[in-house]
Amino acid sequence: MIGPDQHIPGFHDFEIDAAGRYEAIESSGSDHNSLVPKVGFRWQPVDEQLTLRGTYSQGFVVEPLIQLFGPPLNSSPTSSPPLTRPI
Repeated sequence: MIGPDQHIPGFHDFEIDAAGRYEAIESSGSDHNSLVPKVGFRWQPVDEQLTLRGTYSQGFVVEPLIQLFGPPLNSSPTSSPPLTRPI
């Protein structure tokens, strides 16, 4: 952390935060384990009148319940042309 005490031009106040979480997801017979980072910052270049903030993190999408526990879906439907009658 850099604060007003250091008297660094362009860095009245500057903070960086870092965190992480471990995810273990089981779905459709496959496991997904990963470490997910989160990084953020807060920067006041001149004084308290201007503050810039930013954050980076990752997320995930969980499969819908119907896909996990519902009946099997036909992934390749078939169609047939309509029947025509001779004139």
